[in-house]
Amino acid sequence: MTAMTYKEREFQRRENDLLDALLECLQEAPLEQITIESIANHIGIAKGTVYKHVSTKDDLIAKLSLREFGDLHNLMVNVDQNRPVPVIIKDLITLGFKHMASHQTMGIIDDYVHSPNFKSKLSPEVREEIEHKDKEFDSFFIDLMQRGIDEGDIPNIPAKTLCDIIHFTMIGAYEGIWGCNAEEFTPNEILKFTNHYTSFILGGILSLED
Repeated sequence: MTAMTYKEREFQRRENDLLDALLECLQEAPLEQITIESIANHIGIAKGTVYKHVSTKDDLIAKLSLREFGDLHNLMVNVDQNRPVPVIIKDLITLGFKHMASHQTMGIIDDYVHSPNFKSKLSPEVREEIEHKDKEFDSFFIDLMQRGIDEGDIPNIPAKTLCDIIHFTMIGAYEGIWGCNAEEFTPNEILKFTNHYTSFILGGILSLED
């Protein structure tokens, strides 16, 4: 891989600053009130500089989603795969839940990027990147679930269906966490909830009939 030039590194650094600024703005105002100009003002740069990185606010939101969920994907693919699939799935659910529960602002982003017609509003380059990451994420879980089915550890139900069950159930749990005041819960209470939730999901999957 060719090393990045100084100019490329600076461009990447500024883009990360913009994504951080969007996250910080989300803690102060609703998403619909945030503009390219307010993001630029937040970090003291000209609005025109933002447009060197993205064409619209939606593109910036998509890039933030790519960064945050990309970090989660990287954590997941590095989980030890040389174990029974149910054990791996439990670790992945726990990892995903802990990551998302500690990033409450991402609940707003996740809802927005999964809203109808969101992808149609993106520039072609960003839309292609989003779709590629979605397929990569889905393939990782579907392949793992299929392995569990083939090895007889997971009920013989279409792998995509099982992945959808986990995904939609986790969305409900995330919304419950994001919709409350996390400061009301101690770290130990959150840990207990995460462990109970993970066991509940895995137990439900394993108890399904073929």
